[in-house]
Amino acid sequence: MMVKFASSDLKTRSLTALFGFTKSEYKFYSGKMAQDLPFRTPKVYYADMNMWTGNCCLMMEYIVGGEFQDVLKGNLTLGDAKLMVGSLAQLHALYIGPNINKSEIKFIPLLNESQLPKLAHKASKDAYKMVLNKQQPGNANQNWDYEFPVEFTKYADDMFDHLVLYWDHSSSWPTTLGVIHGDARTDNFWFYNDETGNRTCGLLDWQLMFKQCVMADICWLVLGSCTPEFQRDHIDAILDHYFTELAKAGGPNVEAGTEDRAMWEELFDVEMYVIVIKSIIGCADIDPSQPRVIPQMNMQMRNNFEAIRLRKSDQAWEKFRHGKLIVQKRFPEISEKLFKKHKAEFKRLEGATYDLNPEEQQ
Repeated sequence: MMVKFASSDLKTRSLTALFGFTKSEYKFYSGKMAQDLPFRTPKVYYADMNMWTGNCCLMMEYIVGGEFQDVLKGNLTLGDAKLMVGSLAQLHALYIGPNINKSEIKFIPLLNESQLPKLAHKASKDAYKMVLNKQQPGNANQNWDYEFPVEFTKYADDMFDHLVLYWDHSSSWPTTLGVIHGDARTDNFWFYNDETGNRTCGLLDWQLMFKQCVMADICWLVLGSCTPEFQRDHIDAILDHYFTELAKAGGPNVEAGTEDRAMWEELFDVEMYVIVIKSIIGCADIDPSQPRVIPQMNMQMRNNFEAIRLRKSDQAWEKFRHGKLIVQKRFPEISEKLFKKHKAEFKRLEGATYDLNPEEQQ
């Protein structure tokens, strides 16, 4: 078996306590949620937690015979990518829309009600300066080969200033609000053949669950697992498969060619833009003594930038800031309330790609 304890490192312990990560994983494995998932997670033989001290012990199944892929080898197949997004679609379908109020997931916080957005907002600006100038810890011995594209830098300051505004929105849109895994990348999946001989996958590491726009999970999978070449060849097929599996599992029916599909893809694009910040913060806080961390973060940054170029995510951010996303038009009262709450005013930037007509400019 594998035995998992709360971290003994003070910094890690403090952060996991602040965000409730250890408690979330304990409640996931010891409660009803893990039993309800239609795909495999590690079995837990014993689970206990002291809610006052934060001490926790999980005695879990050690995965034997499963295939864990090395993301640095870049050999992900379309078939395995579909298995992963299919599992995420099944998770999202269980807890999206009205199902967000199920009793077994009351312990999972809304993203905008947690401390994470405010702290990420504070950390992101310093991290961005460091990573933009390639000044991460131990930089003298590092070879960073990513380059920030203009598609990101032209709106970076505006995005950092309005991160909390966006996360307030993504926690409020009822159509796409659901439970996300929060760290859905290849490293947290394993692949195996089921009792019928069919290849399938399981998913572990359930600490980072939140209630927010479910497209964040699909974006993180693409950003953390798919090379630029893989994205160019297969990102449309991945999205097609996700929406097919989402409907099949009882979630929303998002048909190709409809306004619904355009709405969901707009949110995929804007989430892609915002989630790059997750990589930037991670890249600024690396431990250079770890042998794989530099090549893995280099790879992830390259994946990030290819994705926002490919999807024209800067245009999606512009639409969001103008209140012109399809979901904002469907729920104008949400944007009106939140823009007033944050006193947000969009400033036109040189080189803007999303052009308003004269009436909208007025």
